[in-house]
Amino acid sequence: QIFPTMLALTSAGDSRGRRPSARRGRLSSLDACQPSGTCIPQSRRVRSVRARLSRRPAESETERLSRDVEELAREALPQWDMGIFDVQASCEIFADLLAALDREQTRLKVKQACRKYRAGFSVNYSALFPDRFGRNYRGEILVGAQQAHEGMSLNGTFEPFHTETILAGHRLVQSWQKCMTAVLEGRPWSVVGPEMADFDHFWAEYESRYLSELMKMEERVRSFVRSIGDALQSYFVGGQRLASLQLAVSMVNEVNSMANANGKGRDDMDSSVIVRAEHVLQSWEDEDKSVHAVAEHVLTAFRKLWEYFQWLCPRIERLNTMLARNTGLCEHLTAWEDAWAIGRDFLCGTQQERAAFVADVSALRDVTAHHPQLLAWIEESDVQALLAVPRLLVLRAVKCQEKGSVMRFAADKTQLDALRHATAAVADTTMIEAAVFGVEDAVRSGRVPSPVQLVKSRRRLEAFRLLESISLQVQRSNAQEWNHYLQAVVHTAAGTWDQAPLQQRV
Repeated sequence: QIFPTMLALTSAGDSRGRRPSARRGRLSSLDACQPSGTCIPQSRRVRSVRARLSRRPAESETERLSRDVEELAREALPQWDMGIFDVQASCEIFADLLAALDREQTRLKVKQACRKYRAGFSVNYSALFPDRFGRNYRGEILVGAQQAHEGMSLNGTFEPFHTETILAGHRLVQSWQKCMTAVLEGRPWSVVGPEMADFDHFWAEYESRYLSELMKMEERVRSFVRSIGDALQSYFVGGQRLASLQLAVSMVNEVNSMANANGKGRDDMDSSVIVRAEHVLQSWEDEDKSVHAVAEHVLTAFRKLWEYFQWLCPRIERLNTMLARNTGLCEHLTAWEDAWAIGRDFLCGTQQERAAFVADVSALRDVTAHHPQLLAWIEESDVQALLAVPRLLVLRAVKCQEKGSVMRFAADKTQLDALRHATAAVADTTMIEAAVFGVEDAVRSGRVPSPVQLVKSRRRLEAFRLLESISLQVQRSNAQEWNHYLQAVVHTAAGTWDQAPLQQRV
């Protein structure tokens, strides 16, 4: 309040009512600084004013950062120096510090950089910034600049960042370090204030470039997904079905290799399986219900995939551009991949393979007709079904002396011959009861002879033992292929293709 008083006194008289002279006008303000009636030499007057000015605080309380910022900085910056690469953990560490900086800059009226570029953000990114034109610091931006990546991997493809984006990240990191150094060292506001303004400017620059590049990457993924939906649509409702089918299947292969984390992610699926399935249903050359059921399963899985894309395209903003993180997409792709593999093996395979498959399905249907409990186990995916079905298929193959079917999973051929000779002296119904319920349960329930009676007929005992041994061998020899075959036989026989696949449990 000294300088307004000085300005007022330069136009007023001195204490004795005289107008100040040109020479004394420079000191009239100094006279006003002293008590009335006091006469101090000029040099002492000057020193007195300077002493008062020196006692004035360098910065007011309203121009100081709160202690919360300094405390949060001391907690977070050691993690910065360690170079945390866990994005989620890093964002949580810096979230409180950045929020405190935002509040302090608003309170102290630090100049804010323009945020008008956020008007062009997508729906998902706009939701991250409730106050579109406010600072709204987010830890992901700072961590992205800290890690200084030259690009990112998106669905198995490396997407490089533009050079200007990388340089903007370097400038933001340097400004952040300067700003935090000034805060921790307790420098005056005249130093901290400009550093914060520079930090906000570099933040806005990097945020604009970084998020713009991410949105471009995501838009390319969404455009690709839309094109798949269009290709499937042209196949199901448009003309030139064969050309549209080949294009649709090739695009599905591409997205399957990117997104199908549950299955094999194969990209070698061709359109011949679909063509064969359509031929089976349209022709009456093969009237077996087993083959027709497989053909219907293949076409149904492909149609459901099309229906999913028809549902997804109008809601494309819901799509996670990391395609493997979309649960619905992965489920439909896995179902189509499994259906295609089953169609390839049992629609496009050799005549002998198809005949063995049909025979296994027919045999399993006959057994379930006489034993409803087995059908209930299959529908519930009970572990008893997983034990009974392999025994039944092995028993049927040995009785019919087939080389295809499950026999390709059995490595020890001598055991097969021994089982064939042992079962020759045992009634078929007895062996089927033992295969369905297991030897111990069948004996306990009286379905097969007791152990004392079994001892009298060593061939029966040997038959039961060999059946169980070969059944386990079949399941363990090639578990993946066996699961594939078991799924096809069981769901075709029981008519449960719409249920979840029967999983093998070892």
